[in-house]
Amino acid sequence: GLCQSLPTPNVSSEGGGGKQRVVTSSTPPSRKPSSYSSNHLTSLNSMYTSTLLPSGLPQGVHGLPNLGNTCFFNTTLQLLLGIPALTDYFLAYDWKQELNPSNFQASKNNSLTKAYANLVKTVWSKSPSKSSINSACKSVHTALCSFNSTFKGYGQHDTSECLLCLLDGLHEDLNRVRTSKPYVEDVEIDSTIGEDKSQDVEMGLKAWEGYLLRNKSIIVDLFQGQLRSTLRCKTPGCDREVRRFETFMCLTLPLDKGGEMSLEGSFRLFEEPEVLEGDNQWYCSKCKRHVDAEKCIEVWVLPPCLLLGLKRFTNGR
Repeated sequence: GLCQSLPTPNVSSEGGGGKQRVVTSSTPPSRKPSSYSSNHLTSLNSMYTSTLLPSGLPQGVHGLPNLGNTCFFNTTLQLLLGIPALTDYFLAYDWKQELNPSNFQASKNNSLTKAYANLVKTVWSKSPSKSSINSACKSVHTALCSFNSTFKGYGQHDTSECLLCLLDGLHEDLNRVRTSKPYVEDVEIDSTIGEDKSQDVEMGLKAWEGYLLRNKSIIVDLFQGQLRSTLRCKTPGCDREVRRFETFMCLTLPLDKGGEMSLEGSFRLFEEPEVLEGDNQWYCSKCKRHVDAEKCIEVWVLPPCLLLGLKRFTNGR
């Protein structure tokens, strides 16, 4: 499946990163800049919000039925239905040509993507009936439960988990990689603190190209970005620093400790260095033992559509 988002990537053994960001936003080599440039996304937003229905609401704006305690499911669908670039893919392109029925990680008969595509078509028709919307939603829910039994039944679940699962299913159904997925080694830079980081741009692209050997779909094109993580040994006299590049699909940001809600403040907190000590010590191959270390994670490449979650709770509350 896709590399889904965690609050921080797993760098407990060996990791990568650095304080000085070289790239803050870029387009990985597989993407088509003309298709997902800011201007194109802006034009899609305008196109999909300018048509008004007789009710006065924009076309595509509809309520969805609760299938029990499934507000988390409705929230997930409304979020995705409100992303013009993804909606445009299912309405304006021949997405059926990209279905990958031979992928054992996909939903059975690619039923999840077929059901979601039908929902998009239904919701964005000029005058969909309530019963047709209800039926389309139930079909997506049935396909999702078949793809991941965690969501079977009509109980409550976490919205972010549902979102990542649905995107993972769409990705595997539409994965353009048709051959066996090759083994790809992690791209890692083993260096010293203060060393020139100009090679990071090239190494980041290499890591992305390796990732695309296994994962390439409209979901990757729109929602996946890249992080650069860094681990620095804090042992006096050791200047070892390891940097690594990892993909993400959704960033979980901490809330601003100052009480003032702002994305800028949350991103600053996300990129603050963290000290690994005690049971969380890092093994330094230069020191040949577990040591205290500093971990830093930075956003290296932003995707065209950035999914964010807010970490509202801490261990104490």
